[in-house]
Amino acid sequence: MEDNLKKIFQKKIYDIISHKYGILMLLAGAFLITLSAIHFGEAWLEWSHEKYEAVFNSFSDNIAGRSFRERLSAPLPIDVVYTWVNGTDPDLTRQLELVKISLEEELNVTRKQRKER
Repeated sequence: MEDNLKKIFQKKIYDIISHKYGILMLLAGAFLITLSAIHFGEAWLEWSHEKYEAVFNSFSDNIAGRSFRERLSAPLPIDVVYTWVNGTDPDLTRQLELVKISLEEELNVTRKQRKER
């Protein structure tokens, strides 16, 4: 049975080759298969690269699956000033305390109004 299939396959190949445009058809078929393999490999590499970036890149978009890291910064240099506040500024602590007191009073007023209803 196996020999029979080999002979049938061999006869089909010889028929194609002996045809007027047989060699061209074989070359075109080989070219299309090679082109398809290259296209598949390229698509797979692009997919795996995007997935890798999405996992390890915090600048990726979760809807489109693309990274916008290159579009985040301006082409001009930007000066940045960092200010570290450790709680030793008396004006800041006084202002924070006033805000805290006003928020607590506001919260107490709303609680009293709810209890009255």
